[in-house]
Amino acid sequence: MINYIKTKIQSIDEQYIYLDNKEYGYYFYYLLSDKLSELDQKQEYKFYISEFKNEFSDIQIVFKKLETRNLFNNLISIKTVGFKTTLLLLNNFTFEELYLITKQCDVELLSSIRNIGIYTARLIIDQLQQYLFANKLNSKKEQVLISLTKLGYKQKDILKAINTIDNKLSIEQMISAIMELINE
Repeated sequence: MINYIKTKIQSIDEQYIYLDNKEYGYYFYYLLSDKLSELDQKQEYKFYISEFKNEFSDIQIVFKKLETRNLFNNLISIKTVGFKTTLLLLNNFTFEELYLITKQCDVELLSSIRNIGIYTARLIIDQLQQYLFANKLNSKKEQVLISLTKLGYKQKDILKAINTIDNKLSIEQMISAIMELINE
């Protein structure tokens, strides 16, 4: 698999970027948000490459930034998120914006994108929190999250507070501490 390619841009259309490197021609999908059409075609650039394979297609896509490529690979591995949804997310949000959405647990903003429901938005945020912040809820914190959600608290508020709570507390102590933090 190719990690990156340093090359000049041959041409760009609505869907593909065409690259010429050492007498080989390549074409790749690209993100519209990368604004590759604004780049000077006489200059050499470094593009990071990712490959998406399923039973129907084998697609290679280029990215201007390594962090965006890694985010793409992480998003594409989520069960209910496919290639089109991943491209939709990355064309609507920059890496920095998705980082902020994940940090703030902003399910509403993520679900405002067409074809992304509340369930998928929650799943994406949960996966990205594990990837970006190494946040993984243990079973105790998972029970606290479920309990407080049933009581009517917003998952966004719970997730913000839950990471500040000591794991050594009992479930009841965690619930009351988080309720205090949310109600402040």
